[in-house]
Amino acid sequence: MGIKILCDDIRSVVRACLDANEPVEEPVRVAVCYDEPKYEHSTRSASYTRADFVVVDFMLHVYSAKRPLERETGASLIAHIFNTLVRPALEGKQTLALVFDNSQKVPSCKAATQMKRRRTKPCVPEDMPIGDDCAIEYKDWYNLLSTSRVRARLMEYILHGLSRAISQFTEGAEECYGIVYASAPWRSTCSYGEPRFVSGAFLELTHRGAPLPPESAQGEGDLLCKVFSDFLFKQPGNETGVVASKDLDMLGIYACTPSEGRVLLHITTRDLGGRRHYGFVDVCVLWRYVFQNSALRGMHFALALVLAGSDFCEGVRGIDGLRILRAALGLRPAADPAKRSNPAQPVFFDDARLMVTGDCNHPCIRQKRMERILCTASSRPGFVFTQPYMLRRASWNILYWSNLGHIPSPEKAAAWERDAKGAYMPIEDICRKRKR
Repeated sequence: MGIKILCDDIRSVVRACLDANEPVEEPVRVAVCYDEPKYEHSTRSASYTRADFVVVDFMLHVYSAKRPLERETGASLIAHIFNTLVRPALEGKQTLALVFDNSQKVPSCKAATQMKRRRTKPCVPEDMPIGDDCAIEYKDWYNLLSTSRVRARLMEYILHGLSRAISQFTEGAEECYGIVYASAPWRSTCSYGEPRFVSGAFLELTHRGAPLPPESAQGEGDLLCKVFSDFLFKQPGNETGVVASKDLDMLGIYACTPSEGRVLLHITTRDLGGRRHYGFVDVCVLWRYVFQNSALRGMHFALALVLAGSDFCEGVRGIDGLRILRAALGLRPAADPAKRSNPAQPVFFDDARLMVTGDCNHPCIRQKRMERILCTASSRPGFVFTQPYMLRRASWNILYWSNLGHIPSPEKAAAWERDAKGAYMPIEDICRKRKR
């Protein structure tokens, strides 16, 4: 699904809502989605500089960041990350949070979607050497980061290396710089001599004695970003924060529950006129003008994202994801999904259309309304609702995103089946199993 196209659709909704409800006297304040150029020698842009804090989904940052060398050593990788990401925050006296997944707390049902993704990708050797002088020669970082044991060691090594670099840079003058937090990955063994870097705990790497977030039930990077941003908004002086993640699931998570302050989601990066540009979504504008400060409308939008495909739901088979989102937003279907739709009506989230009832602690999916949305989105006349496992996964996913305090049981959702080895199976395997 094209994130840029989705952002254009959200802009259409905002414009129509403004035209229907209030005059546009200050266009800047209703910029729900916008692009801005990246600084030449940094991973930052103007919105990063103006923010009080920055939260980074670190694994996706490593995967998507452009590095100057195709062949590099561990030491050069650490130096590049420190100079382009960490050092600017330290010198700007900002708070930076580096979020690493805690695999011990990630819901086990995520493996079903991951298994489907990995089938077309070969794994790298699990004993791949990682160290300051070891060459990292893989051009395809998806391959490397999809190999869980290699990824875990690499994340431990990066966190260990960044901690050393921060200590050397700020030594004796810690109070003159910003604060760097991290959520450590989890591993059963330690490869680099410091168990805290594989403990899964929240850490403060700048030795400033800053308060740490309370222990969280969450382990997935997307939700830990929300945990960190909510925590940092409660600290004095923090009013605006940037959350960097190229995962569209992040937009769904912030749609399920309102943020504690103004969050700018950095979710796209693209080249325009020979220069890299970052794309941001202003979550406050999204809540005010699209959701109209209604939690149910936010969850309705998040459920549409889930039905279009998420880390826990492969998406509804036979329907383009953009069509589902446009039907949920009240946009006229476009003959070509790659083209932006236009608003069909000024009211986009009337109660008769919402697919969700209840509240964020107990969301309830209205199946008939969801079926109506999907039938509207389907390009096949007479689309029949025949995907119960998919819909149960979507229901579990919206409950999971809506509750930072605990993780709902996948077993109770009855949305996944296990194979002979006990692993959760993708939807396509369940269908094959039932046909045999």
